[in-house]
Amino acid sequence: EIDNCNIKIIEAKKKGETLSVCRCTPVDIDFGIKDGKIIDINMITNVINGELSKNKINLKKAVFVINSSSIMIRKIRLPLLKKSSEILSMIQIELQQLISADLSKYKVAYEISNITSENNISHADYIVYCVPVVLINQYIDLAAKLNLRLVKIDISPKCINSLYKNNIKVNDINLNSKETTAFIYISENAISFSVANNGFCDFYISSEIGRTYIERAAEPQA
Repeated sequence: EIDNCNIKIIEAKKKGETLSVCRCTPVDIDFGIKDGKIIDINMITNVINGELSKNKINLKKAVFVINSSSIMIRKIRLPLLKKSSEILSMIQIELQQLISADLSKYKVAYEISNITSENNISHADYIVYCVPVVLINQYIDLAAKLNLRLVKIDISPKCINSLYKNNIKVNDINLNSKETTAFIYISENAISFSVANNGFCDFYISSEIGRTYIERAAEPQA
């Protein structure tokens, strides 16, 4: 998992349907990544290889998780179609009316959070995730430089969806898909805020902040 100022290397093993986390190695970095974008791929490659070697982690496969303010989420209510290709085409047409970004520069994915029917016509709430293609290509190149087989590139909002789908506890508490839940991540120079409804993350915002602001906020109040 890569964000503004650190890399989290998580070693996990899968046996059957069970995924077990063996260890988590956080790595602080001052340069090489900005807002999820890889600025210096050679440096990041060397940092990751160094940590893998130091911790004697032997990996062949990798999943990258991206945190970036350039990720966009939109909730759209549209007719329920059967084919995924038709749904994507319909969503892209609708997105052109909602956002000014050039959609050809984004990878678009979706989840269906709710389905209703009225007058024999079914509609769905589509949670749409848009990720810059340039980000995806950077992580494909990073996997190649690390000699790892890239299994998947994911984003933090969709990881929240997986918590619900796989009934994963957070602090020994089962998440209730019927409740609205907020997820807040604070690092040294950024804050991300996500909201899940019906078991799907349908709101996400990430913003850079100064390190001194975090230090000042943590000081005891007189």
